[in-house]
Amino acid sequence: MGATYGYRPSSSDDPPLELAWALTVHKSQGSEFGVTFLVLPARVAVSRELLYTALTRQTRNVVILHECTVDELFELASPALSETARRMTDLFRKPAPRELTFGDAMRRFDANLIHVAPGGVLVRSKNEVIVASVLQGLAPDRWSYERPLSIDGVTKYPDFMIETPSGDEVIWEHLGMMSNPKYASDREAKKAWYIAHGYRPFDNPAGPGTRGVLMWTDDSDGVDQPGWESMAKQVLGSATPRRAAKKAPGRRS
Repeated sequence: MGATYGYRPSSSDDPPLELAWALTVHKSQGSEFGVTFLVLPARVAVSRELLYTALTRQTRNVVILHECTVDELFELASPALSETARRMTDLFRKPAPRELTFGDAMRRFDANLIHVAPGGVLVRSKNEVIVASVLQGLAPDRWSYERPLSIDGVTKYPDFMIETPSGDEVIWEHLGMMSNPKYASDREAKKAWYIAHGYRPFDNPAGPGTRGVLMWTDDSDGVDQPGWESMAKQVLGSATPRRAAKKAPGRRS
């Protein structure tokens, strides 16, 4: 951000420049390039699907030039910005229109194409809906989804963050694709980052950690809702009276 690059003309017959072409994301579909520069002006209207297309044109590296903050860039990947989920043209089943409020805007989705957790929170999978339902039962309105967590200049987006009656902050990560080696490796690195920054693992209550507790679940052996709920009860305790929830911008209705 704020960097300036200059170039001085050279008398050489072969200046150190290469001709490059700029394409719209639409026109780049189906193509691959070694290195891709993605230019996103401020307040650009980009759907989640268009962003995915842009980020997957590269084979080695992608550089994102975005005029806004990292949080705003992350928001572009929100399920709320899915154009596919807003289509009412399903040929195999009747669309089920559902309206949800995000920020100051009302958006209409096909309920068959989205995953809605309690409170009208759009999540990324059916299993996250189950996790959110467990949380709403045990910690009503004291949880948030993908709320930015910034420590020492680094920002992470925990799947769920919960505040316990004792004031402990609990992070709950649901690991959905552990059979994918890259995903599993990234998740282990993220877990190590949490622990290094003061979150003690739930299965090691005597371990160090002053910020809160880290817990995790996965569906490698299928959906185990009773097991997930039992573990959550041990970490969070029973349901307590409702109070105002902490909301991630644009996530709740």
